Amino acid sequence: MASDADAYERGVKISQTSLTPNFREGVQANPWFQLGYQMGLKHGGRAAGMMSQAKSEFPQVAARLIASRPGEKATMAVEDRFYFGKERFADDRLTKFLEMYARNEDNNYHSENAVLLATFVGSTDDVAQARRILNEHRRSSTGISDKLYRERTDLNRRLLSKFRSRYPQASI
Repeated sequence: MASDADAYERGVKISQTSLTPNFREGVQANPWFQLGYQMGLKHGGRAAGMMSQAKSEFPQVAARLIASRPGEKATMAVEDRFYFGKERFADDRLTKFLEMYARNEDNNYHSENAVLLATFVGSTDDVAQARRILNEHRRSSTGISDKLYRERTDLNRRLLSKFRSRYPQASI
């Protein structure tokens, strides 16, 4: 059987190809492979050296790692968890995201929040579009144009819908 590091590295490499893994057989069923695959999709080839960061970025896969090794000490501390109502989230990034989003809204940094939201739940195309809107907004001496405002609003609506479907208990 492949070591954890080997399985993780294979996952990162496969994510950079057009192959779609079968997560139910062989090394591809290994949670470390799945973690590497997810990190590779998100960070590209540089994800190869990010094994420790991977657990915090993909807590659902990390939870499968813990469950697959009952004798091993859990790597996700209870203190890292937080609550929204009665629902528990293991993703500390969500807390930081919500705090930053609220702070930006308080300061009327709506274009910056579009980039933040795109980075958190959007695709690479969404991030590129949000950054382009922010750059054009910053370059303008008269504020945001009507066309750019409508484009940002459409992007925000789409991304907020995606965010709310993934995190129904969190409100922004």
